Amino acid sequence: MKPAKLILFKNDPGEELEFAVDQLKKYNRSFTGPFESERFGFIAKNDSGEVIGAVHGNTEWEWVFIKHLWVREDYRGMGLGSELMEAIIQEANKQGRYKYYLSTFEFQAPEFYKKLGFKIFGTWPQVSGNYDSFYLKREDR
Repeated sequence: MKPAKLILFKNDPGEELEFAVDQLKKYNRSFTGPFESERFGFIAKNDSGEVIGAVHGNTEWEWVFIKHLWVREDYRGMGLGSELMEAIIQEANKQGRYKYYLSTFEFQAPEFYKKLGFKIFGTWPQVSGNYDSFYLKREDR
């Protein structure tokens, strides 16, 4: 006898998946303690009001996962990426968080993040075609 019937879903899994994820979170929290995630970040605009950069992340326990950093191509090399990263780190510090992690492809910005004090702690070889993905972290305390 099969223990269950498997039902395929795509895109919108409905309430059943939400229920299952909630059950997993309850189980995990019995070991990790409470988990509250807050999304926050910064948008950079030029004098014309155009969006020229952004950074955002999520709090995860005492960590901040920096999910995306983007600077419009014609504004790269001017320090805006560093300014955005410093802003999100300072905001995290105000929340009492001093640990950060992120991922980046080899064709994106691993050297940029290293200059900001991040260190590689993992590599996912050829995750997208021939490109490696790097996982970096920085702990200020």
